[in-house]
This record gives sequence, C-alpha cells and structure tokens, in this order.
Amino acid sequence: MAEDKKAVAAEQALPDVLEKHLAALQGLLPPPKVSRAVSAGEVEKSLDHFRALGEWAAQHCLPRLAAPCRAAVRLLEDARRFGYSPPDHRYVADVALPYLQREVEQWRCTGRAPDRTPERPVVLLRSDDAAFQNFYDYISATQRIRLRMESFQHLRGYHYKDLYYIRRLLAKGPPVRRVLDLGCCGTVYPHLFDLDRVEYVGVDVSQISLDRMAAIYAGKPIRWIKDDATTLRAVEDGAFDLVLATQVLEHLPDPEAGLASMVAKLAPGGRLMIGTESALGGAAQGGWLSRALAGLSLILGGYYFVHGMTPYAFPHRQTDSYVDLEGTYRSVSVPHSHFHPLFFARVIREQRLPARVTFLRVSGLINLHVLGAGAHFAGQELKAWLPILRYLGSQIFVVIEKPHGTEEKA
Repeated sequence: MAEDKKAVAAEQALPDVLEKHLAALQGLLPPPKVSRAVSAGEVEKSLDHFRALGEWAAQHCLPRLAAPCRAAVRLLEDARRFGYSPPDHRYVADVALPYLQREVEQWRCTGRAPDRTPERPVVLLRSDDAAFQNFYDYISATQRIRLRMESFQHLRGYHYKDLYYIRRLLAKGPPVRRVLDLGCCGTVYPHLFDLDRVEYVGVDVSQISLDRMAAIYAGKPIRWIKDDATTLRAVEDGAFDLVLATQVLEHLPDPEAGLASMVAKLAPGGRLMIGTESALGGAAQGGWLSRALAGLSLILGGYYFVHGMTPYAFPHRQTDSYVDLEGTYRSVSVPHSHFHPLFFARVIREQRLPARVTFLRVSGLINLHVLGAGAHFAGQELKAWLPILRYLGSQIFVVIEKPHGTEEKA
C-alpha cells in the first residue's frame, strides 16, 4: 500500500522533478557519441542533478531510474577528482542520460511510471555466457578506475593489503622476468617493475577494461589480452614467473577451475599471489551467532558449516540491477564467493596440482585506518603464529608456488 502511494506521488511529480533535472543535464553534458570538454563546474552540477534524481527514484521505488543514476554518480565522482575524460566517463552522456530521457518520454506518452516490479535476475553460471560478458562490460565502463588506483596510495582497505604483501614478497623472492596480471582493471602493479626488463601481460574479461588501462599506461611496453580468468585459453602455459590475481577469484563462477588455470600458467619456480575474501567476511551477514560459529570453524581448520555445510568455500551470490551499454535494464545474480583459508591447499591436493602453498595471511581484527599500517601488519604476523587466531579475518592473501622440476599432468 505504501509503495502504491509512492508510485502515485511519483507520477504526479513527473513534470516538476524529472524534467527539470534532465533538462539541466542536457545543457551540462555533451550529446551522445560527441566528445567535448566538460568543465569542473559542469561536472559538479551534473553530479548534484544525478544524485537528486537517484535519491528521488529510490524514494519512489523506481529501480529502473535509480540504477543508471548510481552508475553516473560513481563516474562523476571520479571525474570531479581527475577531470572529465570521454574514454573513462562516456557512460554518463552516452548511456545514462539518453536512457533516462527515453524512460521519461515513455512515461509522458503512456501516463504510467516505469515498472516497479523487481525483475527476476539472470543467474550467471558460466564466464563465457553473453550475459556474463554484458555485465562485466558494464562494470568496466562504470568503474572509478583512477579513484581505485589512488586508493592504494592512502592505505585504503584490502586494496593496500594486496599491494603490501606483493611488494614485500617480491623484495625477498627470486628475480621476475614475466608477469601475468589477472583482472587488471585498475591495476597499479606495473609500477613495481622495470618494464624495460620485465615482460608484463594484463588480462581482463572485458575489452573496455583493457582499453581504459592501455590509455592510462600509454607508452608502456605492456601486452593487454582479453581472456576469461577461469580458463585462460589465450595465455600460454608454464610461461610466467609471477601470476597476480587480486580480488578476482571470488568473482569466478568456478573458482576451483580458475585456481587450476592460474597454476598452469606458472613456470617451474613461479609464484601465484592471490588476494581474496575470507569465509568469515560472508558470515558477518548472518549476525553475531553465525559469525561466532564461522570463527570457531575457521579456528578449528575444518568445514565452513554455517551456510549449508559447504566445505571450505561459501558460494555467495549477489543481485545487481543495471542499465547496460546498449541502454537495456537488466538484473543479474553474480558470484561473490568467500573462502576458508584451507581452500587453496584442498584444491591443490584434490586436483593433484603441481604446486604448494608457501605463504598465507588472513587480515583482520586490527584496524588499518585507526592504528596505521605498521601496527596492522605487525599484528597480522603475530596472528599467523597463534593457532587460535591464525584464520580469523575478512581478507586472505596466499602465495602458491610451483616447485622446480614439476611437469604438467597430461
């Protein structure tokens, strides 16, 4: 009943709210497919209008209008910090604004608000499906890449955790000649290497990600390859001294297959460095009891039994609604798994992979932002020596090494 009243109010407010904001945005942003400079003032005003539109649509239960506004706000926040760039922020003027204009025009003609019924999400089960590609093209086009890259410089959350361990382990390990960077949208890792001496290959499932990263690293000798991290068919086996897969594994429909593909790309003596999410992070959604039970399970090193007796991995999914690059509203259920720290050793053992876990840290319990990086990472080293705390935390960083003398199984 309350939602029906909001819908009626939304229809009555059409001329006064939506048309005002859309008319203002049309004067601030370039027409679709037209590249022109957008000033800082225009970016700021556009951000205010999209925020107001999104808040209004959410209040009136209109997800089809709220979704493109959320994406536009993300990109304009990036543009406010780094300037408006058509390759990075094209979605705002080419997709979000024309879509909203079409929806409002249809509303005006029919006298009916956009459908408020939640669309049944398409479940993404295979990484080679068209729906999977469609979603990650949207993610790649709307990700705040430059803000994400900047976050590494300010010790922000799990992004910095991965960079910290990679930098530390590279300093202690053997020299690296070939690097494979998986899920490379927003990567800062090329800065760790002398690219005149190291062959660097970036892989992403979306060509849009690769194009944006190629623009950022223009002039650098980096090879960009479009491929799926689950299978990695376009990348040669046994060729890389270092494979980086940070915040990638949890998004794969089949993480076990993905892990096996990553190991297959290692040269003998090569190392695979993975940053991903701990099972305890998923348990936090279930309140204090499931969190306590998951913590007990992690301490004991057994099964992650809180959600359906799933051994070592929690195959969580999340629903995302969005307007794709063709201007079509979609809803999908995407993988977002969490892993027990022993997941990696189990897959290596069960699939008889020629590899072993050589380093494992589970970050958490000590706040990075409040106490600083020194206290945070010193605390993680202390935790690693205490069996009762070893596996507690929301983020995992693991190193898997392929020993010298190993051969791939036929």
